[in-house]
Amino acid sequence: MTVIAVLIVIAGLFILLSTLKAAHKICFLSRELGWKVLYALIIGFSVSYSVFVAYLISSLTIDWVDLGVSGILFFGSVFVLLVIQLSLRSLKREKERTEYEKKLAEQDSLTGLPNRASCLCQISEWLDKHTPFALLLIDLNNFKEINDALGHSVGDKLLKELAIRLSQALLPNNVLYRIGGDEFVLLCSAHDATTIYSQNNTFVSTLHHPFHIEGYELNVNYSAGASQYNGAKSSSMDLLKEADIAMYHAKHTRQSLVIFSEELGGEAKKELMTLQMLQHALAKDELLIHYQPVYDFVSGDIVAVEALLRWPQKDGTLLAAEQFIKMALRAGILRQITPWVLNRVHLDLPALLGVKPNIKVHINLSAFDLQSNKIVHHLAEHQSAEGTFSRHIVLEIADSLLILHPESEELVRTLNELGYEVNIDDFATGNGGLRHLISKGLSGIKMDPVVFSHLSDDDKNTLLELCASIAKRLDVKLVAKGIEREEQIEKLKKIGISQMQGFHICEPMSLNNCVTWLSSQSVVSQLLRTTK
Repeated sequence: MTVIAVLIVIAGLFILLSTLKAAHKICFLSRELGWKVLYALIIGFSVSYSVFVAYLISSLTIDWVDLGVSGILFFGSVFVLLVIQLSLRSLKREKERTEYEKKLAEQDSLTGLPNRASCLCQISEWLDKHTPFALLLIDLNNFKEINDALGHSVGDKLLKELAIRLSQALLPNNVLYRIGGDEFVLLCSAHDATTIYSQNNTFVSTLHHPFHIEGYELNVNYSAGASQYNGAKSSSMDLLKEADIAMYHAKHTRQSLVIFSEELGGEAKKELMTLQMLQHALAKDELLIHYQPVYDFVSGDIVAVEALLRWPQKDGTLLAAEQFIKMALRAGILRQITPWVLNRVHLDLPALLGVKPNIKVHINLSAFDLQSNKIVHHLAEHQSAEGTFSRHIVLEIADSLLILHPESEELVRTLNELGYEVNIDDFATGNGGLRHLISKGLSGIKMDPVVFSHLSDDDKNTLLELCASIAKRLDVKLVAKGIEREEQIEKLKKIGISQMQGFHICEPMSLNNCVTWLSSQSVVSQLLRTTK
């Protein structure tokens, strides 16, 4: 009986000792004091078991009580083993789940790259340690068009393949992050311009080869802006803002990379102030519409006016639309401007029709209008039951925009169905408008002869005659704009272009001045007809 009792307690002792390693792991996984107390108790129990074994061996005889205690000690050690093993397994699962959740929180689910949160965390860490580094903000060009045209499936696969390529092209110690959409951030451990340009050149080279996704061959490039941290006081948001400013400058100057400078920062602040003033002018209804007549030298009459946006300044001058419209497009303010112009023209139209019942008003559409269906809703709002507004409105789309936005063909068709004429503006600066003319989508051409100024006189005349021939063959109106000299008028008349517009004929005027001017022109035209 003594031998049995001793063996039972020794077995329990070995079981207890075997739990020490697992208990130590638990203490490492969990910092709670309770587990450390349990670890100490196991050691204490092991000593007690050893003492009890010595007692059993030294005893001449043992009774059933000693044997019972031996059994209790054995099963107690088994209980401790089960508790320790189950607790360790539970803590490991908890740790794995925590690590998985942390990975999800710090990793982009689509590309597998570290995400925005991870990026900001790394930036904060380097800022706290005053570690110099560079930040590149990368934005894909025309990704939205690919996504819209080919679907999100192709877009997602493109982003995955792109992430793989760029990751393989990383220089040592550089890390790539996807912070959302088609935007990526690269953190460079070195902040000098040479390293930044070297990494950019590597990226550009790896994107020279097209991507092949679902049968499509896709060429992708990007615009990137870089900001540098040299240990001076800054924040992650400041660095991202600087990179964003540089990136937009790269996008608009068609460069792959621009590094932020104080000069760029000054320009950005100036643009921001200008945009704030423009928004204020829109809110206060301070913008103006000036009208420039289109004169027909065959009929000797005014056939149309073009609505031109003007922004009054504090010094009394007027800013033309081309001086701020691109800025407004970048900032998204343009979505407010076209509806404002339509509303203003709608209010002005009765006054114009009062002196010229058949006059038409030309209104320019922007790139934003071609990408949004809202323009259709705005035009429909101004449409009367009699169709008065649409009969007197001609919408103009730049030739180059028709190329950049193939989806505009459907928009042109919709506008035609609403009763609006649509003309090509700046004809011959691209080839998008010609395709629409051939497909009977557009009803007129407006061209600026200055686009041919780099050609010889013979070549210039040939192209002008070609434009006139196209218009005549397709039975569409042709207007020459930008007329500034008398000799231009005579040359265009000889070619067969009769409708013209420009400062030499008449400058843009306010509504009141335009109505007065149109009235006087109507009187002159009437007298000439009577004389004839």
